Amino acid sequence: MLNIDEIIDNSQNLTLLYVEDNEDAREMTTMLLEHFFDNIIVGVDGEDGYKKFKENSIDLIITDINMPKMNGLELSKKIREESNDTPIVILSAHNEENFFTDSIKYGVNGYILKPIDMDQLSATIQRVTQKYIYIKEAKLNQHLLEEYKEATNQSSIVSKTDKKGNITYVNNAFCELSGYPREELIGQAHNIVRHPDNPKSTFEDIWYTIKDEKKVWKGVVKNLAKNKKSYYVKSVIMPILDSNGEVVEYISMRNDITNIMNPAKQLESEILNANNPLLIYFKLEDFKMIEGFYDRETLEEIEEKATHYLEEKLAKHYHFEKLYHLEHGEFAIVLRSSNYIDTMKKFIEELKKIQANIKADKINLESIEYDISVIISIAYDKEKILESVNLGIKKLINTKKTFIVSNKLALVEQQKAKENMKTLS
Repeated sequence: MLNIDEIIDNSQNLTLLYVEDNEDAREMTTMLLEHFFDNIIVGVDGEDGYKKFKENSIDLIITDINMPKMNGLELSKKIREESNDTPIVILSAHNEENFFTDSIKYGVNGYILKPIDMDQLSATIQRVTQKYIYIKEAKLNQHLLEEYKEATNQSSIVSKTDKKGNITYVNNAFCELSGYPREELIGQAHNIVRHPDNPKSTFEDIWYTIKDEKKVWKGVVKNLAKNKKSYYVKSVIMPILDSNGEVVEYISMRNDITNIMNPAKQLESEILNANNPLLIYFKLEDFKMIEGFYDRETLEEIEEKATHYLEEKLAKHYHFEKLYHLEHGEFAIVLRSSNYIDTMKKFIEELKKIQANIKADKINLESIEYDISVIISIAYDKEKILESVNLGIKKLINTKKTFIVSNKLALVEQQKAKENMKTLS
């Protein structure tokens, strides 16, 4: 059952090109078409119809087949050279097989026999306009998808992998952050950027979530760039499922949080994921006094200059991923203790020499010249290593000393506290 109101609702805002050479037929059919279309452009023959198609934005074409200069099939062929999507309906008094065959060949969307039957006209307009609306919506959705894709590419680090975890797509942001060109990434396993410090359990959890549960995994992952620099990304990894609910591929969107991630949290993460860390903790000597003497802007300048100075100074002697600039003039680096454990005494002597060289240097600021010197606390026993070096710094400040090996200092202090509590009890 045709719903005329629905048909009119779909067709009235479309621009129709109606082409007919017979004046009487043109006037009569135009009157019928005005029930469905508010905007009708009329062509008096094939050439005139083609000209008006070129000059106007046409949504739908209804054309007679037998016309001088250019018949309806020839007009359809010309229009198809310009547009594959514009619907074309042929009007004809002929009911011959060759006309239908040619109509199909030229991509005609509908065929109405003369004299025009209102039901047939309504049904054809309904079918053709509905198809046109679907095509238009599909184009709009495709355009929106492209816009969303571009927005995602501009704001996120994106990659796709197949079911085995091999990379099938990366955007420019992924290449820039990882340092790998696209051709070195496509086809590789995604662990090409995996940092070895990540615990195995993290990736077991990821695969269980996205592969077995077919759910979205969210979390922070530490990655390794081609230049061996580490970086942190906040990741969302999503399985893409087919209509049967089976995984087709995986897509991952990330944001680089390396610079905004709290340095203390980054340090804790590196220590947690390292197998045998050697932690060296520096503090600008007498920084508490400096804090009371200089304004915030000068203190920030001192710490910034000290950061660059220590990075450059220490990089000449040790290989480390990052110098962590913590609060209140404190800094830290993490080394692998296995590289120095057999020569720890020699390592400590060299570190003390570096400390003495630092004390002999100055940092030039805009308004002052700052004599830089540091106190150093180190530890290479992983258990409570961060707490131990912090206690070591406090001990140095209290004793006015400048260097301490703080191994297990936190455990010793913890045991003392337990004994004191026992005594008090």
